[in-house]
Parts: sequence; C-alpha cells; structure tokens
Amino acid sequence: MQFEIPIEDARGKRSYILLLHIVACFLLIITGIMEVILYVMFSKTAADKFSYFYLLKVGGIVTSCLGVILLCLLIFKNNWFSRQNANRVIRIIEFLIFGTFSLLAWRLDVHYPAAMFGIIALILLLAIFWESASSGRIVRFNEQSILVPTSYGSLSLHWYEVQQVILRYGILTIDCVDNRLLQWNIRHATIDIVSFQEFCNAKIAASAKERSKVW
Repeated sequence: MQFEIPIEDARGKRSYILLLHIVACFLLIITGIMEVILYVMFSKTAADKFSYFYLLKVGGIVTSCLGVILLCLLIFKNNWFSRQNANRVIRIIEFLIFGTFSLLAWRLDVHYPAAMFGIIALILLLAIFWESASSGRIVRFNEQSILVPTSYGSLSLHWYEVQQVILRYGILTIDCVDNRLLQWNIRHATIDIVSFQEFCNAKIAASAKERSKVW
C-alpha cells in the first residue's frame, strides 16, 4: 500500500521569492531614474560624443515604468506570486528585461553596467529553476518508509524513526523519535484520510520495537 500527499512550498521559500521580485522592482526603478538623471546632467556635453546617449532618456522612462508596474503588481496582485505559473511568467519577463539590458550595454561598450545586468539576469535565471523545483513535491508513504522531498533530493524516514503522523486541517505533520518535527501545508489530496491515518498508526506500532536503532 502507498499514499502520496502533494505539499505546498514552505512560507520561508515564498518570502525569498517575493524578496527577489522586490529587489528586481527597485533595481528597475533606480536604474531608470539614474538614466534620466545622467541624460539631464550630460546631454549637452556627451550627446555629441556618444551617438546612443539619447537612449538614456527613453530607456530611463521605460525602465522606471516597468519597475512601477511590477511594484503595483506586488502591492495589488500579491496573490499572483503564489501561483506557480503566474510567478514563472513574471520571473521570465524580469530575466528577459535584465538580459536585454546586459546585451545592449555590452554592444554599446558600456561594460560595467553590462556585467551588473548580466549578473542580475543570471540570478533571475537560476531563480526560475529554483522556484520550479518545488512543483510536484510529494511526500510518499509506503510499507518500508516515508520519502520526504528536500532541496537536494529526498530523505527516507524508516517507520521506527517516526513517533506520530497527523494529517489534519490541511497540514501534514511528521513527529520523529529524535525530536525532529516536519510539517507542511498540503495541496489538494484525494486520499482517504481515515485509511491513511490507520495505515500510519499501524506501521508506527509495528516498528516500535526497532526504535533502538535511532539511538
């Protein structure tokens, strides 16, 4: 017999996801403001030397607007960032924006901004994969053990390591003999909760005699 329970991301991970969106938002706004300031201060002296200097004015306004749009989404559409598909689309847009900035700066031989935007784009690209890694995260209960997903793969818990398993109010809790407490919010699960609880209680009781292996 086997039970599979899909779990939600930890709250801490969602905080990191939102934090990176906020950082991207303010980088866009600050970059746009700096571009406009540079244009205003040096338009008379640098416009003749650099043919692309006029781009600072248009680019600065567009960049700041993109940052303001993202900020409005964070404030008024915060629930979008909890949806994996919507969050991935926004993250990809952020990556494309900073990646484009990096390529443009590099082609115009503005190397320091190109490197800075390139690093930001790389971080956003890694974030896309990191944030998608939790999709389909499942805790599996079988006759031999409990397979728990982790950031580096999965952890196998023997039944003799487990003191109690509780699935209640949308929360899955695994209380281990060595005082570890594992807990997740669950996504929609179609299992029979009564049968699941009986299965876990039976496996814990049957393996209680092996708990000396934990010490």
